[in-house]
Amino acid sequence: MLTSSTYTETYRIKPTIVGEGEIMLQDSFVRFGESTIIEIKQKSGWEIDSVCTSRGEKLVGEGSKYKIEAVTDVMGVVAYLSQKTNHVEDTPNKGFIYPNPTEDKIYVNSGKREFEYAIFDMRGAERLKGKSAGGCINVKALKEGQYILRIEDLLYKFQKIGK
Repeated sequence: MLTSSTYTETYRIKPTIVGEGEIMLQDSFVRFGESTIIEIKQKSGWEIDSVCTSRGEKLVGEGSKYKIEAVTDVMGVVAYLSQKTNHVEDTPNKGFIYPNPTEDKIYVNSGKREFEYAIFDMRGAERLKGKSAGGCINVKALKEGQYILRIEDLLYKFQKIGK
């Protein structure tokens, strides 16, 4: 005697976080076409800049919760967090960047004159990588938009504007 069964595919959500915090998944396996909720829990002094999927979608959230619609394959989710920069006094030993926004150069005041850096767009793609020259980074080649600058374990959010 043969039995029939309904085949239901499930897909995995693969979370990644850039910054200090964690992603909590409602369900790590989601059925084809269904939705799921993720929650971003950032550490004190950090804020959520953006949350994107590997499909290139920027997710809009309510507070710290974000809904992923119509999951159809293995999907990456990246949450970008940066240190709050409203008051430089909050992190006096961490340094700061200026000017922000910038047209062509970023200066890093961190106590180091030379350091390795990486710059990512808000979808997580690395756009520039290199070694600073006297605490200065040339960002002229970047398109207008918002970026994350990573220096060692520090993250800084900045905006590139055109001339």
